[in-house]
Amino acid sequence: MQNHPTHDAEIEAGAGHEMTTEAASASCERERSHVVLPDSLDSSAAASVKDMLLAERGNAIVVDASEVRRVGVQSLQVLVAAARTWTSEGHSYRLTNASTELLEAVALIGLPHEDLLLEGSDQ
Repeated sequence: MQNHPTHDAEIEAGAGHEMTTEAASASCERERSHVVLPDSLDSSAAASVKDMLLAERGNAIVVDASEVRRVGVQSLQVLVAAARTWTSEGHSYRLTNASTELLEAVALIGLPHEDLLLEGSDQ
């Protein structure tokens, strides 16, 4: 697993580096991580979610949101930034099994599903 300490803030900012198609394909084939989000994605959980995602940086990732029951904007910002970072670095990123509570929070704030790379969203 790659560690990118100088780029930790990028998940919050949504910035990243571009990769060639060949490098991205090789990376996606190398390893796919699976992360399950906690039931509470309130503001106090944002930092731990960020750390959990950063631990998987450099790998293709599937983020399971089936357990989410409470949602805060800060945690949604972390998820959006992670989707942008993985995409900009050429790695696969999917948010799957979104709970009803997560979908309702996303709709309430008007966040497009594609910003989260929410599987099953209209793109």
